[in-house]
Amino acid sequence: MKKLVQNGYSMIELMVVIFIFIVIFTATMANFRHGERTEELRLAADHVASVIRQAQSQALAGIGEETDLSTDYGLLFIEEINQFLIYKDNNKNKIYDIVGNELIETITLPQTITITEVTGGILNIVFSPPRPTIYINGDTVLQEAEIKLNHLKISDKQGTINFNRITGRVNSEITSLP
Repeated sequence: MKKLVQNGYSMIELMVVIFIFIVIFTATMANFRHGERTEELRLAADHVASVIRQAQSQALAGIGEETDLSTDYGLLFIEEINQFLIYKDNNKNKIYDIVGNELIETITLPQTITITEVTGGILNIVFSPPRPTIYINGDTVLQEAEIKLNHLKISDKQGTINFNRITGRVNSEITSLP
């Protein structure tokens, strides 16, 4: 009696291969999504740092056609929202108030990004020309300010923007949370 030789794969073998493929695909997509969200957080942190540098440049060089080197430019950051302000400190009190300041622009971060922590709870950074004097929360006592950003769908990373009043240096980075 001859034995029948069957070519091909059994249904169980095919199901195992399909299952392995689905597991690998799912893991890859989850990792891709996490990387995409981390990149969105990094871009938001870089954008905030860039806007701080822009306000610093405006104070040193003036803005637009009306170059006025006596105008102070400031930024206002408040915790738990996804917006911050750029303003002219016309009354020169080194903090933002609605009456004495001119709002230049409201910067809105992506909906998934939130300012979670700033130095002092409310952070005012003011650049005062012509000598580049920098004020943090209305004073020259603090030497550094920090702004932290979180992504609503990432729990293990945060964006950190560090600003040094003495050097004028602005850094942004993504840090891992413990």
